[in-house]
Amino acid sequence: MPQGTLENFVKYTYKEFRGYSDMVRSGEGVNNTSVRAENRRRVAYLLYQRGALSKQAIARELGLSIPTVNLLVSQLKEEGLLTLQSGASTGGRIPEIAHFRYDSQYVFGLEITDHHLRIVLIDLAGTPLFHAYHDLPFRKEQSYWIEARGLLYGIMKQRNLTPANILGVGVAIPGVVRRDLHQVDFAPTLDLRYFDYRTVEDIFTLPVIIENEANAAGFAESWLHSSHQADGIYLSVNKGVGGAVIVDHALSYGINRRSGEFGHMTLVPGGRRCSCGKEGCFEAYCSTRVLADLAGGDLAAFFRRKGQEPPLQQAWETYLRYLAQAVSNICVALDVPVVIGGDIVPYLENDFPHFTDMVEAMIPFSSHPYVTLSNAGADAACVGAALLLVARRLQLLPGV
Repeated sequence: MPQGTLENFVKYTYKEFRGYSDMVRSGEGVNNTSVRAENRRRVAYLLYQRGALSKQAIARELGLSIPTVNLLVSQLKEEGLLTLQSGASTGGRIPEIAHFRYDSQYVFGLEITDHHLRIVLIDLAGTPLFHAYHDLPFRKEQSYWIEARGLLYGIMKQRNLTPANILGVGVAIPGVVRRDLHQVDFAPTLDLRYFDYRTVEDIFTLPVIIENEANAAGFAESWLHSSHQADGIYLSVNKGVGGAVIVDHALSYGINRRSGEFGHMTLVPGGRRCSCGKEGCFEAYCSTRVLADLAGGDLAAFFRRKGQEPPLQQAWETYLRYLAQAVSNICVALDVPVVIGGDIVPYLENDFPHFTDMVEAMIPFSSHPYVTLSNAGADAACVGAALLLVARRLQLLPGV
């Protein structure tokens, strides 16, 4: 289990969970069923975090009675999340050790764009066990989802898995998602509007969660790599530009569930036309497509060639200035750290000190460093979408 995976993140994620926990501890406004459900979550969280503990240690750390712990551990064992093993004898009664089963189920994560499909398979700890990248253009027809299902079931067959082994499928998509309505409101690059994704669940015959790709990537970054950081911005720079807003370790969605749409801030009034129909958007200047289009649509080729071709080097400097302008605006407005992720990360690494100098020069007051690069990697959105299903399985995140 990675160090600190949920040590702070789940403890504080979602204000309603924290408030509910406080209410349970105070005994206000809850019945016995609610108390048992809350204690079940606390035990599941503790074991997910630690990996293995004796029943006595669980009771001690959570302030629960041994009979209560026995009941909850038995419940989690019946759910398939735990195994029980005898511990080492210390002269008295041999303790029973509860071990969390990170391999009890697996989760698929998909990232869908207009031209490709990325797939990962993770265990409950969030460890990637398989990944693949397919040149599969998106289509609105059911045949697209049927083809995607075929790829998933092919992976299951290769790894001797059945649907019973699969917790579900998390899907990251470049658009505005209303998970409370099971609906993709708007995904301009996919030409999707008001798409009810329960049809996907019917096709896959597996539970499905769809989330905005930047929110999913930000969720992965927070869960796996930034559990120490309570507030921040995850900026996703790919063929589209988006982001996630993290407040008190939680994804903050805004009143219309569109927070983090930094790509559609106006960067250059009256400038280039964006895919959203507006002019001068941040995305129109800092999408990776801007660079790839200068090298025949090949982003890697742009960076291979720019050292020998002055016009491409100049285009890169211009790109960095626009990116620094947008990032500095976010830093000035919100005064929180910004983590940059997405396809741009491996290409930004070499020039990152130069880039951060540009950002700092644009901030009109003294500050500590604001900007870092994501550690979540190219599969961040896939992994984050899959982790949402893990969070729901553990009943740690109400409303997911």
